[in-house]
Amino acid sequence: MDDRIDRQESVVTRIIDGSITIDSLKEFENLLKIFPDNPGGHRVFADFLAQEKPFDAVDKYRISANLFIRAGQTLQAIVSKIFEWRLAKPSHQEEQEFYSDLHKGSSKGVPVQRFFAGLAVEQLIAFMNELTPRYVPAQSMVKKFGARATHLSFVVSGALEQTIHHPLKKDEKVREKTKKDLIENDFFGEIYPFEEEKVSQTVIKTITRVELAEISKSMLTKICRQHPDVEPLVDRLYQTRL
Repeated sequence: MDDRIDRQESVVTRIIDGSITIDSLKEFENLLKIFPDNPGGHRVFADFLAQEKPFDAVDKYRISANLFIRAGQTLQAIVSKIFEWRLAKPSHQEEQEFYSDLHKGSSKGVPVQRFFAGLAVEQLIAFMNELTPRYVPAQSMVKKFGARATHLSFVVSGALEQTIHHPLKKDEKVREKTKKDLIENDFFGEIYPFEEEKVSQTVIKTITRVELAEISKSMLTKICRQHPDVEPLVDRLYQTRL
């Protein structure tokens, strides 16, 4: 029994990461009958419906956001809500309710979650309006060494490999490299402090298909000017990596 459940959950994971594709409404419905409380399953179904039945997709995005909140997955809930609100513009009351629900169910276990938990409602909405989700296929280059840093990127799902090139020290001829994996709720992008122009000292490639949520340096700078309390949160987020 446990083996069968494990196999089913493995299939769900592979559907979410894109290694298995479902292109049938009936297959999605059967999947969610087995896993009705899986937020990732509802999110993938919502993406599927958004192409053909956007009105139905709104409800699935709402369900996935609520399930992500219950699971303490703040960033993933925010991204689901972004897609929902693209299809159906929210009222002020809906924005307030989402903010309240997010804070009731929010986990503050990792720096990215603490960052979003620290935003006031108008700051969160301003941030969401400028946050752009995108999928990147497996085995793709995301950031080249020496590229200008232009965006702050949050990892919504999937895994990446980051290769860090350390500066040469005196009498050294070979640049030292270290590798680390980036997974959901990690972030990257050397855009802070804002007044500094930086180039990437890392190479970042996807391992699996990855969903990123990105905000440009220029828009984040603008938000911080309009909402001065946001910049200390950005500073604290970057300090966690030191």
